[in-house]
Amino acid sequence: MKIGFIGCGNMASAIINGITAKGKVNGSDIVVYDIYAAAAKNISKMCGAEIASSEEMVAKKADIVFLAVKPNVLSDVLKKISSAVAENKPLVVSIAAGKTIEFLSQPLENDTRIIRVMPNINAKVGEAICAYCFNSNVTEADKQSVEALLDGIGKVMCLDESAFPLFGVLGGCAPAFAYMFI
Repeated sequence: MKIGFIGCGNMASAIINGITAKGKVNGSDIVVYDIYAAAAKNISKMCGAEIASSEEMVAKKADIVFLAVKPNVLSDVLKKISSAVAENKPLVVSIAAGKTIEFLSQPLENDTRIIRVMPNINAKVGEAICAYCFNSNVTEADKQSVEALLDGIGKVMCLDESAFPLFGVLGGCAPAFAYMFI
């Protein structure tokens, strides 16, 4: 199974490090792209991931595509990969804060399998708590695959999307607030 990452920032790096360190995926089974070539190069050096030439190439090659970009550029990325997603049919997993499944599905085909994940900064040390929700196209196998991957960075729980704003505050802000005291 090929796992793709569009965006190679802090959270993508933490997820990739966690899933490769715990043997969930071999680095050679990961394909990455970032508009900043140095970020993709760092990931490749870290685990041996393949560097793609574009966002579309990641969507063409991967069975699971993690969208690990800032929420303000997500719409552009979705438009760029929409035809590749329609052709290859990967599972699309977004870690963009505040972007709903409805938002994610708008530029994509109606049958696209979409999972929305809310990880937290503790992923850097393998102690994250991640919540996920999904659209009606997602299969049990898709859920199990994502749970197995995210288990590489901590605990995973399925949560109704309506609870995501509260989870974001508790799961995202609480650790950061605690770090201030430490």
